[in-house]
Amino acid sequence: MNIYRLAALLGLAFAASNGNAATLNLGQTLSAAERQSLTSGNPVQLGQEQFVPISPKLTPKNSSPNSETWLLNSQGVVGRSNHEVMVGQIDTEQVKAALTASDMPKLVSAHYYASTQISSLRYANLADAARASTLLSSRLPKASITVPVQYSRPRAR
Repeated sequence: MNIYRLAALLGLAFAASNGNAATLNLGQTLSAAERQSLTSGNPVQLGQEQFVPISPKLTPKNSSPNSETWLLNSQGVVGRSNHEVMVGQIDTEQVKAALTASDMPKLVSAHYYASTQISSLRYANLADAARASTLLSSRLPKASITVPVQYSRPRAR
């Protein structure tokens, strides 16, 4: 480990211990040492990619642990999920029917846009969103299903 990586790791650890965890930014790439020290919990499989949650103590102060999860992808890039599952290219009535199964995680909110065949489903945590995505993919094979992960903040042009 070179001196710069060690300094960066110590800086992140110091900031986290002082409650100033604003050093993490969306899209930031972390080294292997930083990844090991900042992640917590079990990896979550979303589609073909695996994500590891970042410890809630280390996420920026303005983030809400109840409505979003900060995570790392397999390349070590910091991202954020709002626990949302987007279902498209299928009638919203079919989505509603698939959600009535007893093994589906409990929804926090759902918005259906019948004219565009898009359903936006929000869950309490990332694990529930991932599980719902997997179950919906098997029940609605013709649908386009994704759990969006943001790597940058939206900006007005």
